[in-house]
Parts: sequence; C-alpha cells; structure tokens
Amino acid sequence: MIHGRIALTRRALREDEVQVWSASLTVPPAASARLGATLTEDEHGRANRFVFDQHRARFVVARAFLRDVLARLLDRAPASIRFRYEAAGKPRLDGHAEGD
Repeated sequence: MIHGRIALTRRALREDEVQVWSASLTVPPAASARLGATLTEDEHGRANRFVFDQHRARFVVARAFLRDVLARLLDRAPASIRFRYEAAGKPRLDGHAEGD
C-alpha cells in the first residue's frame, strides 16, 4: 500500500539480486496529491499528457512508489531522485554509475 510506510532499510543489493515490488495504483485523492508532491516538473508534464484522470492518477502513484523505494534504498528523499533517459527512452538514475 503506497500511502502506508514501506518497511525497508538501506543496504547494498548483491550483483546477482533482483527485487520485484508491487503496489496498488488506486489510492484516495488526498494520498495521490501528497504523492504527486515528490514528482519533478517533467514527471508532472508526462502525467498531464494522459487524457483520462484515472490514467494520470495511476502514473503519479506508480512514479511516486518508484521514487519511494529508490529513496529508501539510497537513503535519500524521494523528491531528490533524478532520472535521465537514453535515446530509446530507457530511464537511468541520474548521478549514479551503472552498478551503483
């Protein structure tokens, strides 16, 4: 549940480790608004390109969930997470070398 707290401590992931996370993308409007506060201007722009409110809200929750998980693993604030995108649109953490 994204509007709850995730029990996660910072630790290095092993090179051969993969984590799979899931979250409900349906949250109360107040939670969606709070989660949206962690998104960047670019992400808000992407969200606003959705035609339907339901899809826009799900994008906001999904991106906020991603930011929350990464922030906890990196011991940073969710709003401080930055992404850069390769030519094909593949996202990378900005400021982190591959393997970090």
